[in-house]
Amino acid sequence: MSTTITPGKITRRAVGDLRESDWNPRVIRDERFEQLKRSIEATPDMMKARPIIATQSGEIIGGNMRHRAVVDLGWKDVPTYTLPDDTPKNELREWATRDNVPFGEWVPDLLTDLVLDHKEDGGSIDLLGFSDAEVSRLLLNGGGGEAGGDDPLPDVWGVVVECENERQQLELLERLSGEGLHVRSLMQ
Repeated sequence: MSTTITPGKITRRAVGDLRESDWNPRVIRDERFEQLKRSIEATPDMMKARPIIATQSGEIIGGNMRHRAVVDLGWKDVPTYTLPDDTPKNELREWATRDNVPFGEWVPDLLTDLVLDHKEDGGSIDLLGFSDAEVSRLLLNGGGGEAGGDDPLPDVWGVVVECENERQQLELLERLSGEGLHVRSLMQ
């Protein structure tokens, strides 16, 4: 790209000038990736509101999956907030982590109402960003925790899986989380 890249500003940068960080700890499964692409296609202006975060030299610090999605969609450039190349590595890790950590929590009843209202108004639930399993859980529990009227659903269903080591546990947590399940690790 021939323009000067100025840190501290959001500019459109060529997707080919950006590269995924090799230390990015996140992955995206096929179903969620396709959902992300549909979401970006439906509302491309959200990329302006939540741009890619990259260094001057093009290393993506936040938005690796969004970048991959826009490349797959054929975009030539993408809104990008640029950090100076001399940003300390610890700050880059902080930016990357905070870009992906949800600090808030959903209020289940209000979230269910929001999803149901969105559906009733003709909105696409697929574009809200939830997995099919999450949407099913929301919609099934939306009527006071009962499905079909007579069979109450428990608030939580659980499974305990014993792993051989920490690495296997982390891989399983990552896979199940990627499938839209709420998972947590336990140690004995």
